[in-house]
Amino acid sequence: MHQHPPHTPLLASTSAAKSSHVSGASNRVVYAAPSPLAPPRPFVVLTFGTLRRVPDDPRPLRHTVAMNSWSIQLLGWAGSALLVFSLLQQRVLRFRLLNLTASLTLTVFNALVHVWPMVAMNLVTGSINIWMITRLVRERGDSSVYEVIPVGPDEAYLRHFLKVQAADIAKYFPQFDPAEGLGPGRSAYLVERGNETVGVVVVRDAGEGVAQVELDYVTPRFRDFSPGEFVYRSSGLFRGKGFRQIKTPPGMLDPYYRRLGFREEGDHWVVDLPAASL
Repeated sequence: MHQHPPHTPLLASTSAAKSSHVSGASNRVVYAAPSPLAPPRPFVVLTFGTLRRVPDDPRPLRHTVAMNSWSIQLLGWAGSALLVFSLLQQRVLRFRLLNLTASLTLTVFNALVHVWPMVAMNLVTGSINIWMITRLVRERGDSSVYEVIPVGPDEAYLRHFLKVQAADIAKYFPQFDPAEGLGPGRSAYLVERGNETVGVVVVRDAGEGVAQVELDYVTPRFRDFSPGEFVYRSSGLFRGKGFRQIKTPPGMLDPYYRRLGFREEGDHWVVDLPAASL
């Protein structure tokens, strides 16, 4: 009569083996015995529900499978966290870049766990993000996308815009007071993108042909694009008022001034306007 080695577990029947396989936890080793005379065949049940043959001693493989499972789960959690974080961004370009990174991460994760509908969805999302990023970067310096509209300091819409953005303006321009900054001798310029106001520039006549910039504000959504530069590119707006020089507020960072020909003078940025052509 055939005797099985004492160290080799054998399920009593095929049905018992199947039952053990169905209810078994991840990485649990079971032995399927299709007939009483066949030697036991060891398998390991992976986290993803597939069966793989293992050697007689499954302990090293079980450890490897567990490590791989945790690393894959970590990848999925990282992609999900990045996706949620991207939705909290106000800046449109930063949102697209983070969302693209999350989509690519989740594409890899879902491919590893064989969830193909999610792979397809993340590939489509990533493609949309790439298209939007390309479009935004291409339009960054396109003067046909942004339009500069001169407005009077007493315009109702200008006052409404400054009121809505008052908290954000106070954070970056604490010295600017809308009530005082829109008085006589001031000029204001709205920067429009389609039907959306993305920025405003307010300047004061400081005398001797100097236009003192008191406010150069951009809404959070378009802060990666510096649309205020289109105001300074339209030098005719300033020459028409008799200005020969533009000076920024003190302590301004350099997002685009140097690129437009400004130079540093103390804590200001200054540019001399070209003379009007005859």
